[in-house]
Amino acid sequence: MLTDSIWSQDFFSTNIQAKNPMYVVLNLGGAAETIIIAGLAAFAPKVLEEKFNMSPAESGLIMGTQSYPYVLNHRQHMID
Repeated sequence: MLTDSIWSQDFFSTNIQAKNPMYVVLNLGGAAETIIIAGLAAFAPKVLEEKFNMSPAESGLIMGTQSYPYVLNHRQHMID
């Protein structure tokens, strides 16, 4: 009996949040941003290698230094 009421409260809370347009838009925007950054981190070194005739180490180093501030910024938001 107790678990049924807990599940129903969770479902009710989730249903309320799903109807909030600001909540939905912010979550979709955050998901899109994460997917874009993940794709960039995965494929940009290969593009740099091909277009600018770089070694894999050089292109990886460049992309690593470019994506590091993004990681620190998101880590800070998770701490706050």
